[in-house]
Amino acid sequence: MDPLAHGLFANAGRKLIDPKGKKKVRPILSIFWGIFPDIAFTLIAPFYIVSILSGRGYEIPKEFAGSLSYVERTFYLFSHSLVVALSVILLFTLGRYLIKKKWKGTFSVFPIEMLGWVLHIVLDIPTHSREFYATKIFWPFTDWGFDGIGWRKPEALIGTYGILIIIYLGFFLVSWYNKKHKKT
Repeated sequence: MDPLAHGLFANAGRKLIDPKGKKKVRPILSIFWGIFPDIAFTLIAPFYIVSILSGRGYEIPKEFAGSLSYVERTFYLFSHSLVVALSVILLFTLGRYLIKKKWKGTFSVFPIEMLGWVLHIVLDIPTHSREFYATKIFWPFTDWGFDGIGWRKPEALIGTYGILIIIYLGFFLVSWYNKKHKKT
């Protein structure tokens, strides 16, 4: 799935978890964690754009291919593993707990925004095929990856953005209904 869709889904997840804003789940952090696993791809996007415009498709120029593909693959394995994501979130939660306990912080111990990372991985499972980065959710314990539908296929893009339109339309309608029927 593309980074824009991941960011929109993460923000939708934030709105579902904290619809009235009482938990103070920050939208920017939710969106960041929603696209975080694809940041390495975002950083090398210029190489892909140049390749596409020069007629080579998604092929990276040979002088960059070796090092970029190694960095890309390594980051992908780390950032798209539920094992790694949940471990990092657990360590981050423990760190926040210890900081809060020592300095009496007023923040939530659990970093809700980081659930965008987990949502990203879950959404990538059915939207990546073995042809293009099947999501290896149990890495480093296994290299198994689900063979889904490639997110770049038109039917997958239509489905993804169709679902997002329905979700955000739902948010709009609920907000409109609540404002219209608000007791004053």
